[in-house]
Amino acid sequence: KKKDYVPGGGPFQEPVPFEENRVTSSRHRYEFARLIDREDPDLYMGSATNGWLLEAIKMSRKIKRQRKKVENIPMLFFQAGKEEFSKDKRQQKFCKKHPKCNLIRFEKAKHEMFQERDEIRDDVIANTKSFLGPFN
Repeated sequence: KKKDYVPGGGPFQEPVPFEENRVTSSRHRYEFARLIDREDPDLYMGSATNGWLLEAIKMSRKIKRQRKKVENIPMLFFQAGKEEFSKDKRQQKFCKKHPKCNLIRFEKAKHEMFQERDEIRDDVIANTKSFLGPFN
């Protein structure tokens, strides 16, 4: 049943009004994403599937078991203060134990920080570019 949706989830429905969305506080980027949805319905995304959730759980367990192998790998975590999909306590705990983990929290951001208002998105992009700079 990996392709079935998680309990309470389902396929793409009509989009919620901007005021009820849980992904961005940028009306412009929210409406632009809905325009893209209308232009290419193949891009519609429903909720998570059981298969996606299973793989996420398996990967979380694997990372926890093998955390010593990743402790010297530079990592960049962004957290949204208005996140409604994921929990941040494990990320914070993980980063506290890893000296090369850089966790940046945006209190006013929602889930999709690359689709956020300019003042948040610009900071996310700048931090991403700075983090990736040595790898170019």
